[in-house]
Amino acid sequence: MKGKIEIPWSGARHLSKNVLYYGGNKRNGMTKEARTEIDGAALELRSKFYGYKWTDVRIKVNIFVFRPRTNIDAQNWVDAVSDLVELAIGVDDSNFDVTPFCVDDKNDPRVVIEVEQDESE
Repeated sequence: MKGKIEIPWSGARHLSKNVLYYGGNKRNGMTKEARTEIDGAALELRSKFYGYKWTDVRIKVNIFVFRPRTNIDAQNWVDAVSDLVELAIGVDDSNFDVTPFCVDDKNDPRVVIEVEQDESE
């Protein structure tokens, strides 16, 4: 089973660990914008996999950060994306193989999340 969602940069930028929490510190709590994006993206992803039964077999999560500037690192999205995928499919993120990718795209910056589980295993 495989599915993907795209989050426009206006929302996706809130999922970077650099802006995810108030003051950049986990103890201060997650920003309202980040929580809204995580919940919305998780709901969209959940609808893509409606009725699919996930197992504890490794789940591939690819994060494509189409970045507007070259100084943005895709690794900054791993934690928030893992959390939203966990929320969407109900499987602990310790079962994920997460791979972040950077793609330069000044004209259409966004984050694309692909989730896949091999059904033959």
